[in-house]
Amino acid sequence: MVVMYFGQLIHSERVRLGDNCTVYQAELVGLKLAAEFILTLTATKRVNVYSDSRSGLQSLEDPTNTHPLVGEVKRLLKRVRSERGVFLHWVKAHVGYHGNELADDEAKAATNSSSISIDLPVSSSRFKCKLRRIMIQAWQDHWDFTPNKGRFTRSIIPNVSLKTHFWGEMAELFTGHGRFPAHLFRFGIGDDDLRGSGRCEALHCELPVHDESESPTQVHSIRSKYGRAELQFTSVGRDWKES
Repeated sequence: MVVMYFGQLIHSERVRLGDNCTVYQAELVGLKLAAEFILTLTATKRVNVYSDSRSGLQSLEDPTNTHPLVGEVKRLLKRVRSERGVFLHWVKAHVGYHGNELADDEAKAATNSSSISIDLPVSSSRFKCKLRRIMIQAWQDHWDFTPNKGRFTRSIIPNVSLKTHFWGEMAELFTGHGRFPAHLFRFGIGDDDLRGSGRCEALHCELPVHDESESPTQVHSIRSKYGRAELQFTSVGRDWKES
């Protein structure tokens, strides 16, 4: 946190936070330091506080925000405003504002300190992130060291993830609405509705998932059931062999 008076630096303060603190917490601490410094002033009638943390300033505007630091800054600002005019401003970061660049330099210098000035509790977002990493690691260990279960699938997807794999490609395959000759022929794009290459264009693979003797319209036969399209894997089930 830095204090400027008519363009001149008159005060600066460095605070080293714990390694588990978030950027959001650091920005709120900066606003807290500014409010505490304003309380020490005696003659100034008007004070402008500039911050490049849009999320921090928006949190102060939110009456439903229950973050402990937000509440503390609000209480300090309420005391400050009972004595003088205080105006909060947002400035864009890293565009050359002199005061903001000085504050960034002070923040970077504070990270090199070996001693922690303020020890804040771990935020809920950081706690959830760490818990998620532990959960995924335990899941990965179970996936790696469980014998005789899902070994073929593991050869295709070796790493577990909360993200769905191949969802777009599978949707094309199940609905038949993709780069299939029959589908392209239906809209006058393809030359015919017969598959001739043995290549599944939707999945970009060379697996023999279609029957050469049947057209894609037979392989991807769709029947209506409860208002939804259901694919019958007649040829797929007969021709697919696990290698």
